[in-house]
Formats: sequence, structure tokens, C-alpha cells
Amino acid sequence: MPNRLIGFDYPSRTRIVFGVGAIEQLGELAAAQGGSRALLVTDQGIVAAGHAERGRECLENAGLHVDVYDRVEENPTTRDVDACLTVAQSSNIDIIIGLGGGSSMDTAKGCNFLL
Repeated sequence: MPNRLIGFDYPSRTRIVFGVGAIEQLGELAAAQGGSRALLVTDQGIVAAGHAERGRECLENAGLHVDVYDRVEENPTTRDVDACLTVAQSSNIDIIIGLGGGSSMDTAKGCNFLL
């Protein structure tokens, strides 16, 4: 008898929204999660392109207090996640948003998991 793959349902706390203009939904999506103090996790390239500031504006327009962690490095390690977590804990963050590519997403997911 062949082995059968057993299904599962894993309720992840991570949501990924992607697409042209998706950042315009950021405040609405974050507010719908019930958060009031957001940490925007990103890197210097996203900051230089102006996307982090636009994200901050969208979040603030939805009534959230926003802190930005913009020290994400390429291929983040546990040290990077720990640094992000320190900021999140000191600011009483209740929602974490990764903005950018894989390194920002990985750092945000690691920080969220430990928060």
C-alpha cells in the first residue's frame, strides 16, 4: 500500500499582499487586523525609493502609530531578527509589516514569530 500524503490546515499569522498599487491597501489591511502600533520592517533600498514613507503614510492615515525598522540586511540572520525584535518589544508593537523583498519578509516573519 503506497504512503499517502496526509493533509493539514496551518493557520499562519503571515499574510502576503502583492501587486501594482498594493501599498495603497496597507493601512486598511493593517487596521482590519486590529493593530494600533505597527512596525514597518524594510531595507535602505526601499527607503531610498520612497516606498517606506508611502507605507508609513498609508498606515498613519488608517490611524496606526508607526515605527520603522529599516536596517534589514541581505540574507538576514538570527542577529537581524533579534535586533528587529528589540525594536518591536520596546515600542509595544502589535502588528508587524514586512515591506520589500525576501530579506525584509524573512526578518518580519522571524520577528513576528518571536513577538
